[in-house]
Amino acid sequence: VTIYDVAPFTDYHPKNRHLLDDQNRLLHAAEIADRIITTSSFSRLEMHRHLNCEISQVDVVPLGHDPVFHPHRNQYLDPFFDERIGPKPYITFVGNAEPRKNLAGLLEAFMLLENQIESRLLLVSGKPSAPTWTDRLRGKADPLLSTISRLEGRLLWMEGIDDATLAEIYRR
Repeated sequence: VTIYDVAPFTDYHPKNRHLLDDQNRLLHAAEIADRIITTSSFSRLEMHRHLNCEISQVDVVPLGHDPVFHPHRNQYLDPFFDERIGPKPYITFVGNAEPRKNLAGLLEAFMLLENQIESRLLLVSGKPSAPTWTDRLRGKADPLLSTISRLEGRLLWMEGIDDATLAEIYRR
């Protein structure tokens, strides 16, 4: 069986009505599997810890890469970079606002270093949206939004970019 991670066992996984089912599904899969394939040594150790399986039962097979992620610069994207990103250095985050991706921790660290580094933060992610009026009535607010508001001038949000552009973001 292939198991990418054991997120339902971590503090970052949403505590909802599906949590126990998600945990049981992973435990059952690990219990009946002859071998487990995962993509990182960290996940392998987490499986040993949370799924009670032997380390020797878990094989790490790193993910492959698309040929678009080659080391040669894509000059056709120069106008995109000139217009959307500019010449200043940037630090890249690729992910989403799920708690397990710890975007809040990254933004907090970036805020602490705000005066020590001149880089901007390039986020290949959807920008968290403002709470709905019903969320506001219930007193729910996304704590990320105030941090994002404070750092707005240093954050570059990119959503829905293609693989060639993502590869070029990594390269530069």
